[in-house]
Amino acid sequence: MKEYHPDRTYVPAEAEPVDVECVLRESSAEILLNYMPVGSERVPHFYAETALSSGISFINYMPVFIVSDPTFAARFAKAGITAVGDDMKAQLGNTILHRTLAKLFASRGVKIKRTYQLSTGGNSDFLNIFEHPRIDSK
Repeated sequence: MKEYHPDRTYVPAEAEPVDVECVLRESSAEILLNYMPVGSERVPHFYAETALSSGISFINYMPVFIVSDPTFAARFAKAGITAVGDDMKAQLGNTILHRTLAKLFASRGVKIKRTYQLSTGGNSDFLNIFEHPRIDSK
């Protein structure tokens, strides 16, 4: 998000790098939740690898295919580590809510000719979704 004005993006933290695997082991963490902004394409791969090497379960909330990737799925299965996700956020997001409301109206006798949804956002997910090189992965 370096191209955006500082008022519309995150400012990098002034902190020393952290050995994530070491922190996970020392903390006795049991589950790693990957909940980063859309557009962070390499991040879920890093955290999936870290979960595998740490031996802890992995939940991927991002729309980047990790759990449904056959290679990663096989590696998690072989290690006996639970991995779920690939856009867990969407399980309760705009699209499913829209579909559920449309079905509810239809079940109550409302005849729907057309429907559409508008997603209005102001966070980094929306900035990244509309960045053209990244929109293909979303």
